[in-house]
Amino acid sequence: MDQSDHIRNAFPEKWPTIQSERKNDAMLDEICADFERLSEDVKARNPGLREMSKGLRSDYVASIRALKQEVLERLSGRKM
Repeated sequence: MDQSDHIRNAFPEKWPTIQSERKNDAMLDEICADFERLSEDVKARNPGLREMSKGLRSDYVASIRALKQEVLERLSGRKM
């Protein structure tokens, strides 16, 4: 899976807008890059997620949710 697929899967309706806006919005690009890196890390650890401590697993989930929210907030002022 390409890293950008994580954004596409998380925001299927907003994907074209995100893809376009990332080119002109450094902050949005950084947030998306963080989301993609964290998603790749989770994917790489997937077989070990069950063995991961509950707290660490919870941290991953909370971080992904927070980054998704940041993407939505960044886009909220733009017409979709």
